Amino acid sequence: MAIIMHGSWTLRVSAHNSAIAQRFVVSGAETGNGSHDASDGTAVHVTGRQWSVRMQHRPAGQSWQDSRPRIGYPWIAAGLLRFELRAGDDELVLGCSLPASSDDTIVYGNARAYPGSSLFNPGRNDLIVIDPPVAAHELCRRFPALYPVIEKLYPERLRRFPRPEPQDELRPLVLPTGLPAQAQGLLLHSQPAARVLAALASADDLDRAQAEAVAALATTVERSA
Repeated sequence: MAIIMHGSWTLRVSAHNSAIAQRFVVSGAETGNGSHDASDGTAVHVTGRQWSVRMQHRPAGQSWQDSRPRIGYPWIAAGLLRFELRAGDDELVLGCSLPASSDDTIVYGNARAYPGSSLFNPGRNDLIVIDPPVAAHELCRRFPALYPVIEKLYPERLRRFPRPEPQDELRPLVLPTGLPAQAQGLLLHSQPAARVLAALASADDLDRAQAEAVAALATTVERSA
């Protein structure tokens, strides 16, 4: 399974606890593409608008196979935004870090699955999320209380002529309930980040370059509800 990433991150092997060969594979990036052995301390700086990383293992006498990664919660330490990718029973732990800056807003929470079909996403109380395809008129007929909310937030979905644009029909309806927000996140404030972070791409010493970037950015953190 590939994990989709955005922007510039340093990937570092922080634990390797298996006799089976392990590696991670970066693809679709501007820099850092390729297969990287999972030896202790291996570090690669990866840049790109959107790229992916796969964690893989190779049992004896077999070909490389994708591991099942788990994504940990983000945290900020010493000015670096960090999270971990863990494969299997922590046979391979890949630390991901970048200097925290105002270019980033971090929203985090739990992903949940639920059985059966449901018109409304039951995962949260502060928002009603209705996935497409949605017949807005039929929805309002069945649930009249939703009409004034949809009319205010998505008036184009209630038009019959001319019909809404196709891309509008494919967007979910996100309707506030008035209950307290459940989303959690961190809002970062820093000095302009683009030039500071660009210097990391050509750095020979990643640890020193990250420390210099953290000092230049002088980032502060605000918790956001």
